[in-house]
Amino acid sequence: QKGRKISLAYCQPDVDKRLHINLGPDNKERKYVFNPFQLVMNRGHYYLVGNHENYDDMSTLRVDRIAHITVLSERRKPLREIKDYNQQRTFNVSQYVKEHIYMFGGESVTVSFKAKRSIVNQILDWFDGNVEFTNVTSDDVVCRVRVNHDAFKYWALQYMQSVKVLSPASLVAEVKEAIKEGLAQYS
Repeated sequence: QKGRKISLAYCQPDVDKRLHINLGPDNKERKYVFNPFQLVMNRGHYYLVGNHENYDDMSTLRVDRIAHITVLSERRKPLREIKDYNQQRTFNVSQYVKEHIYMFGGESVTVSFKAKRSIVNQILDWFDGNVEFTNVTSDDVVCRVRVNHDAFKYWALQYMQSVKVLSPASLVAEVKEAIKEGLAQYS
């Protein structure tokens, strides 16, 4: 609300099911400077959407993993200085949630994929209606969405029996490689 930067520590869970503060190379608590823009609830968790000071893209932090937060006196980075937001004056939270089906930060891309018609309802749910359908047959449909790159990769792997990624080529290659690595686990 104050439009200020924050300093924080961030925690990750480990096999003991407890949160552990991220450490720096000196084995001391790692401090992050973050430009917060919006608090979002997604799939039962609160996330803080913003920008890490030393990067140019948006990211998300799970609120329950933030520790030792301090509001700094310095104004946060203007939205227009963040990659993919240079034409915006205000943060569009509904668009962000549509593109980030999992709360991963990073870039959004336009993805084309072929899917079985039987999962159209799930596609509409996952992408909040933010999908274009073409080449519709009784069995299949080609879908086009604008979505977070990493989130879509994991979504495609979750639905790999019903979905084939068509583009971008780099994402097709990543999904193929992940499938190969997964299959090797069972070989």
